[in-house]
Amino acid sequence: MSNWGEACLHLSSWGTARAELSAVAALRKSLPAWAPKDTAGHFLKHADEQTVLAVAAMDEAIRSSGRDRNHFRQLAIIAAPRFIGRIAGGVTLHRYSRGGGPAISPHLIPQHSLHSISGALSILLASRQPNFGVGGTGNSLVEGLLAALGFHHRGCHGTWLIATGWDPEPQLDDAGNCCNSPVCHAVALALRHTAELGSQGRLQFVDDRASIAPSHAFRWNEDAARLCRTMAALPAGQATCFAWACGGVLTLEATKAAANLRAAA
Repeated sequence: MSNWGEACLHLSSWGTARAELSAVAALRKSLPAWAPKDTAGHFLKHADEQTVLAVAAMDEAIRSSGRDRNHFRQLAIIAAPRFIGRIAGGVTLHRYSRGGGPAISPHLIPQHSLHSISGALSILLASRQPNFGVGGTGNSLVEGLLAALGFHHRGCHGTWLIATGWDPEPQLDDAGNCCNSPVCHAVALALRHTAELGSQGRLQFVDDRASIAPSHAFRWNEDAARLCRTMAALPAGQATCFAWACGGVLTLEATKAAANLRAAA
């Protein structure tokens, strides 16, 4: 790739998931049908809430595609969470103030860090491709899209991009308890280097801003929540285009296929 103007990935499939904090506990108990048969039933017990919703969004993308997981195992996995670990961090700070280091859960770093989502998805897919987290801040969605567009690795057929975030953000008291009713959102995009039968859109960087007419213009710092809600509400067979201005224009074109009727809720 000699310049961004040549960057383009084809959207093989996509899925969304959203749930209030109170509903996440039930989602932890259900693993996707495509997970390895020897995966422990409590695999998601200590996972961050954004990881749980990321799994649900990827499950929706795989199921709606009509293909099995093997079709998606040769994709790298990039996760772009927004403020992951916020709830666990609040609880941890309270426990540390009371009991010091011994009071800290050993699950904190592996389950609530930037890499946690991509690592969990890699295990569930039994993937041998690279996986990593990007962003982590309010700009994580755009940073994730750009990372997916620019990432190339020998043996990879493309990239999974998983963007997650809360809206509204959790409001915590001094003990780390949540005082409001935040909703966690996740979007899973299966992006491939080459087009295939049934492709549902594309991600590309356009140099000429006048060459596109987006349906939805996003600000640089908008997170996955709005993207999740808009894509989930897309009628079957309808296409739309999202755009982010960043030098040129980063665009995501997406169509909801006839088979992609049920968004995880």
